[in-house]
Amino acid sequence: MKVIFTLFFVLIFNYCNAESDTLYILYQEIYPNYIVKIGKHKDDPDSRDYYPFDGGSHYKIPSSTGSILDISFNFNSYTPEWMDNQFSYKIVNESILKEKNFKDRSWFDAHTYDEIVETFSGKDKVIYLIDEGQIKDGKVYMVRVYFSYSAEE
Repeated sequence: MKVIFTLFFVLIFNYCNAESDTLYILYQEIYPNYIVKIGKHKDDPDSRDYYPFDGGSHYKIPSSTGSILDISFNFNSYTPEWMDNQFSYKIVNESILKEKNFKDRSWFDAHTYDEIVETFSGKDKVIYLIDEGQIKDGKVYMVRVYFSYSAEE
């Protein structure tokens, strides 16, 4: 019985930890947010001109605390096998915005640069982003993004 209880506890603990390491962002085109497009997709630049296969994006979400340090969430739609930052996405219903705890512009406004870095940094964090401007007919691409920030020296 102890073995079953221990196994159950370990499974629940791992599930809770895995869930807490997944973060969600709702990108809104609200000042001071902005997007830097990467360009065309390497494999087929003529037909890969639709989101998210348009090369990728750097979503810049600056801290509202006046920090001049850079915060961005990035994805490239073409990633060679050897790269750590692999491209992945899911097509989901817009209703996911109510089901998950998405961090939006107001969340970034309420937190300092250091708090934002602490929340999103760490190799075990998985971050998904929904671009509010890409919601169409109740469906949306939820793209895995990678956190990037500049540090003070």
